Amino acid sequence: MVLRKINIGTGIIGIMHTMKYLTRELKVKEFHKKFNLDVDSQPRESLLSLRSKLILEEANEVSEVLNEMSMSVIQGKPVTQEQTEHLLKELADLQYVLSGTVVALGNIKTDNFDAAINLVHKSNMSKLDNDGNVVYDSKGKVLKSDNYKEPDLSQLI
Repeated sequence: MVLRKINIGTGIIGIMHTMKYLTRELKVKEFHKKFNLDVDSQPRESLLSLRSKLILEEANEVSEVLNEMSMSVIQGKPVTQEQTEHLLKELADLQYVLSGTVVALGNIKTDNFDAAINLVHKSNMSKLDNDGNVVYDSKGKVLKSDNYKEPDLSQLI
């Protein structure tokens, strides 16, 4: 692996790896293998319970940071850089655990996960109405239009 310093535009010096690009799931698979965690395992109660627990823990941590940021806004204070950094860290942790679930379960092919995301994206875009408009509920959630098409992920399993 070759490391080189780069300027990323704001004067901050970063380190860029010039090694072969690894997908998020391949990085997590490397972690799972190194730490003797499940990789491509058959679903079993203990594994499914663990993955559920980890996802809920990380999602709750994201929610806590968002609530803290929301309280700042309600109090008329700006969201701080520290809060934003904390949110980024918790979002990355949540994604890491989500990717770990893909890696751990053998009935979900790691190589197909990006394809699944693409199909879900296409499905989400079908929520637009016939005029290309978005319909929201009172809380700001995007609602499904009559054009909505559920993604068919069966070919990816």
